[in-house]
Amino acid sequence: MDTTPSGRSPSSQQLNEAAQQVVRGALLSGVLIFGGVVWWLHDTGRMHPQPNDASRLLEFVSYGLSLIALIASFVIRTASTPERSMQQRTQWAIMAWALAESGGLLGGVHYLLTGVWRAWAVGALVLLAALILVPVPRRE
Repeated sequence: MDTTPSGRSPSSQQLNEAAQQVVRGALLSGVLIFGGVVWWLHDTGRMHPQPNDASRLLEFVSYGLSLIALIASFVIRTASTPERSMQQRTQWAIMAWALAESGGLLGGVHYLLTGVWRAWAVGALVLLAALILVPVPRRE
């Protein structure tokens, strides 16, 4: 049986917090790896982007989604008080992280289709900000 350094078995709360840390790492690494693969595709000439009118719309939608995710992260951080149930704070945190990830992934799709990396970078930075603003909920 796994034990903590003190020799005791980890509590379900510790396991839950560890699982949430893994989720956070997976969200961030997914956006970063996607951006890296897209960069590699463009850098090696395996992908030839062709911007069009729809790609400009996609860029603005990506920026808008990232802005909404950033605002939602501030709201969720403010609303996640110890008076709320642990389950509710955890659900809100995961929603904030996932919303921020969607901006990064949509920016990555824009990068893939157009070769313009700005929307991906903004989305990745907003995801990082959301992970900092909305930490893993802990019992108070």
